[in-house]
Amino acid sequence: MNPRLAAAKALAAVLNGKASLNSSLPTQLDKVEDRDRGFTQDLAFGTARWQPRLSALAAKLLPVSTFSMTASATPSDGNASVEP
Repeated sequence: MNPRLAAAKALAAVLNGKASLNSSLPTQLDKVEDRDRGFTQDLAFGTARWQPRLSALAAKLLPVSTFSMTASATPSDGNASVEP
């Protein structure tokens, strides 16, 4: 398995509240080649370490309305548009 995919799957279990990284990572490490195990572990733990900072930064830079945009099919000028 691709080491990046293995790290992402382990982190997904953590972020979904289904497991800790210490419990989800070994399962994924068994699926990668021996030479990629260290990289996979560094990637998973490094991402987990930075995740709170990255989430805080994303919350400041990305307004909530960005995620709840709706398309307007019949704007007054006849052009399709997306409204926040």
